[in-house]
Amino acid sequence: IDDSSAQKKLLGLEEYRLQDPDAERQFDFSLADSLQKARQVKIMSSLKFYITSSTKPDRNTLSQLIIASGGTVVNQAPTKKQGVYVISAPEESELFEELSKWANGKKIYQPEFVLLAILQQKLNFDLNVLYNSLDSSLARRGRTRTIPKRYQP
Repeated sequence: IDDSSAQKKLLGLEEYRLQDPDAERQFDFSLADSLQKARQVKIMSSLKFYITSSTKPDRNTLSQLIIASGGTVVNQAPTKKQGVYVISAPEESELFEELSKWANGKKIYQPEFVLLAILQQKLNFDLNVLYNSLDSSLARRGRTRTIPKRYQP
């Protein structure tokens, strides 16, 4: 704004792009690429989510992020196969078995699933899994499985 004011004209944004090389390395993404992809396609278009009450960030914040990314959020826990992705927190592990019956892929995800999908502009349904009723090593423990980078596509 100061530069535009000094030159008495509106300057292009290209020279003033937000940059965060440390975050890009840490979360394995390119901000420029993610912004370009986000302008082309909404990453969560046609996906439905149910968010439990103890998530951090809270349900309202996650809902806003999902909706801004093209997804929808249902307010009531699924009671039949609705094709929803369930986002929860370890504190609610007593709900996992029941919710996973109706969850897409029989998995319960951490909030990081949503955050990283938006940041990286790609959906990885194998990361940030909090509970997977089809994987006995994760079921009933509420552990997260993260695939090492060397095994990721």
